[in-house]
This record gives sequence, structure tokens and C-alpha cells, in this order.
Amino acid sequence: MIKKHLAFLAIASLLFSSCEDNSLRGENADYVAPELELSSAEVVLGPGAGSEGTVTVTTDQDKIDAYADYSCRNWLSVSISGNSVTVTALSANPDIVAREGNVHIIVGEKGVTAEADVSVVQEMTDTPTLSLSASEVSIGNAVGSTASVDVVTNQSPLAATVETAARGWLSAEIEGNSVVVTAIGANTDSLERTATVSVSAGSLVETLTVTQAPADDPLPGPLAATIFPTDDSYTQTAKNTTPKGSEPTLRIRYSSAGDWRFDGYFKFDISVLASTNINKAFLFLTISSEISGDIKLSFYNSTTEWQESTLVSTNRPTLDADPCCTVNLGTATTVIKADVTGLLNQAKEQGKGVVSIVARVPNTESNTINIYVHSKEAEDVAVRPHIDIY
Repeated sequence: MIKKHLAFLAIASLLFSSCEDNSLRGENADYVAPELELSSAEVVLGPGAGSEGTVTVTTDQDKIDAYADYSCRNWLSVSISGNSVTVTALSANPDIVAREGNVHIIVGEKGVTAEADVSVVQEMTDTPTLSLSASEVSIGNAVGSTASVDVVTNQSPLAATVETAARGWLSAEIEGNSVVVTAIGANTDSLERTATVSVSAGSLVETLTVTQAPADDPLPGPLAATIFPTDDSYTQTAKNTTPKGSEPTLRIRYSSAGDWRFDGYFKFDISVLASTNINKAFLFLTISSEISGDIKLSFYNSTTEWQESTLVSTNRPTLDADPCCTVNLGTATTVIKADVTGLLNQAKEQGKGVVSIVARVPNTESNTINIYVHSKEAEDVAVRPHIDIY
């Protein structure tokens, strides 16, 4: 009996609550909707930050609430004082057209409410403007060297265009309110080079001059020929039984434990250079992963009987006793440049049609630093090993 009595009370309570809610929602004859009138359904703000507009609310309710749509809260604020709702521009309108937002006004409480919307329009700036924090910037001679310039404008869209003649070595991108210029090509010349970047916003244009520094060790030029390896690979000093000639990167490292020493191998067909006078010849290797510290790398002439498809620890070629050259590398190195002029000229004098070059870290260097370079299997031709002849 007690359980039945409690159940009856619970049902009665729900029925009473339901009737009360229905009366608040105007579902009985005694319900009176809240009064709500606005002095205006639209507010127009000036283009500058701090511009204000006010709407007067007429209502028979004590509570007034107002809020801006989420989409415009980054530039529009709402405040209430008595029966006045004030909207304020938090920032100047940067666009070439007016921007719009919406404010919701609600009066009443406890389910007895009335709502209305106010459209807010912020006018466009009267005078178009565009300025750069600098008209000239300088970048280094290496690939990846970069600089940025801040842009102040009330126009859009914002764009940056590199002059046609410089697009092979320079790029320009818009990042937020900045123009970022980046060297996509190294300057190998003994002279600096310049380019013009046009920065536009709407119909306005400003010019940015970019200067790239000359090479620290300029190439002698003009370029006579470029040759790519017929074979390249790497192997451990010992215990390497699987050929690595098909891999897109080569690993070079010194280790006091012979099992973990890695050498790089590069074979070139120089028969095409029989009638070419070699003034200078440089082997270029492109780094595929940043070098973790300062280290030296030596280059040796070797016998040529090896092939990348079969090269392992047990059939490694014999190296000359002394390297033909040694280069210093560091964390900033992106391209390794080795002078192999003497090696190639000697091979030509001996009537050889093929040369083999081995890259090895000297015994005096760290055994914790790895050098990774792109191989001839790299998808991007620009980063494959090659020798330039001058």
C-alpha cells in the first residue's frame, strides 16, 4: 500500500509540473506574452575600433540579456546598462566591404521570455591603406635562408608575387599579416643577386627588394657538363650481407666498432668527358636529414669492380691510402661540395672511362654522428648525387 501511495504522489507531481510549464508557454488562456520592443532592428558602426551603437529596449520584464553570435565575437562586444544595449567594434574593419554581425536580445526569465535580433553592420574603411615594415631585406646564400616583412593594410586579398626572372631561386608566401621570402636555390656566384617581390592588397601594390648573399666559395663557372652516378650505395665495414643500392638515402658514419662503420659509394661514367677540358669538378651530395654536430667527411678514389646491386661487406672495393679531399660539415650544412678535380683528371690521363668515389668519415671524428644523403633513387632529381664540370 505504501508503494502504491508513493507512486500516486509521483504521478500527481508530474501532472502538476506539466500544467505549470504549459501555462508558462502560453498554452492556457491566462498566459500573457512578455512585452519586447526595440528602438531599432539595425545598428551601423563606423569603420574604426571603438565605434559604438545603442538600442533601447522597451519591456515589462525586469531581466534583459544580450549576446553576439559566435561568428562575430572576435570584433564585436555587447554591454547592457538599464534598458540600453550597446554594441562596440573591438577592431577596425580591415576589409574592402562592410562586415555584418548579429546580436540576440532576450527579456524575461524562468521560461517566460521574448527574443529579438539586432543586425550590426560595420562600415568599410574609407581610405585604402597598404604599408610594409621594410622595403628591403637580405637573405643568406644557402637554400632555406629566409626573411619576413610585416604588412599593415585594410584591404584584401593580400598576395605576394616574385618577379619571373627570380622564381627559380626565390619564393614568397603570405603568413598571417607577414610576407615571408625564402631562398629555394643556393647562390653559387661570387656576386649577390636581387629580386623584386610585389605585395598587393586589393588594388594597392608595394614593392619589396630581396638581396641574396654571394657564395662563400663561389663556383668557377660556366658549367660545362653534369654527370650522375651509374651506381651508388652504402655498406657497413663488416656483417652487412644485404645490398642497399636501391635505397633512396645513403648512410655514412664512423664507428670504432667496425660492424657499425658506414661508407658511401658513388660510381660515374666519365667516358662522356673524353673531349671536355676539366678546369674544376665538384661532387655534390644533398643532405636528407640534419647533421647533429660538426664532423669531417673525406673522399677517396677506389677500384671500380663493384655494382650497387651486389655490394656488401665482403666485396667492398679497395680505397687509395689518402683521400683526394676532405670537407668540414655542421648542423647548417644542406649540400656537401667536394673538389674531385684531381681525381677526374688523373682518371682521364690514365684512359679510364669509369671512376669510383668513396665517402668516409675519418677515424678522428665522432662515432655518434650520422650523415644521411639522398641517393640516385631519390624522387626529386635536384637532390640526387652529381658531379658538375667547369
